[in-house]
Amino acid sequence: MRKTIAVGLTALSAAAMSVGIGAPAHAVAVVPAVCTALPALLGTANANVGVTGTALNNANNAQNTAESEMNTAITEWVVAVSDLLKTIDLAGDVGAAQAIVDNKAVILANKVVAWGNAKVARFGAKHTHEAAEMSLSILSQLQSNLCP
Repeated sequence: MRKTIAVGLTALSAAAMSVGIGAPAHAVAVVPAVCTALPALLGTANANVGVTGTALNNANNAQNTAESEMNTAITEWVVAVSDLLKTIDLAGDVGAAQAIVDNKAVILANKVVAWGNAKVARFGAKHTHEAAEMSLSILSQLQSNLCP
């Protein structure tokens, strides 16, 4: 009885390997089939690189926007805190100044969260794009080394 070995192998190569058996007597030439399939695979891989590249550009833009908005919120909060401290020194309306600080703090907190989310999204987009580029590279190298 034959047992198929499939640890760490693709389905194609696992199907071809059996315990104690070498290449089957009626072996099929796989290289022509692989070379026939590669152009379509390369087309898909190229398209994936384009799509993931666009997603990465969008994520970069979103992160830059979020960072800019966060920096503006930091500046506005610092100004509000400075104004509060000056108001205290001048015995002004501390309640009104404190309300402005509180409002600016909420805005700042929301901008920090948006910035963090944008960074996470960019990381995911970058990882996905790099994986698409790696797949394209593998397929291109396989075609160069295997197909005429």
